[in-house]
Amino acid sequence: MPDVSVSSFISEKNISPGSSGIIAVKIDIPKDHYLYANPKGPGTGKATKAYIVNKNKLKDKIIFDRTRYLPGKKKTTEIDNSFVFIYKASVYVFIPFSISSKTPHGKYE
Repeated sequence: MPDVSVSSFISEKNISPGSSGIIAVKIDIPKDHYLYANPKGPGTGKATKAYIVNKNKLKDKIIFDRTRYLPGKKKTTEIDNSFVFIYKASVYVFIPFSISSKTPHGKYE
């Protein structure tokens, strides 16, 4: 498969301690290819998963919730005559997060 392009956007430019936001991750899928959706369905394949590895000094200050996935389109597979759900062209996944009220005000990147 050719390279998949990924970009991200945040719901708010400025987020204060004690509030929350959402990171939208756009996945652009090459023409004539697809990714398995999440949930994937009973057919063969692995569901798409997106998550953030938070290893920096703010690990206990930024709390990520479970990723939210859009529904995929149903596709019957030739391999096992079952169905799966897929994403074609592009899809967004959403990662909610909250900022601990103990987080010092400032600019973080």
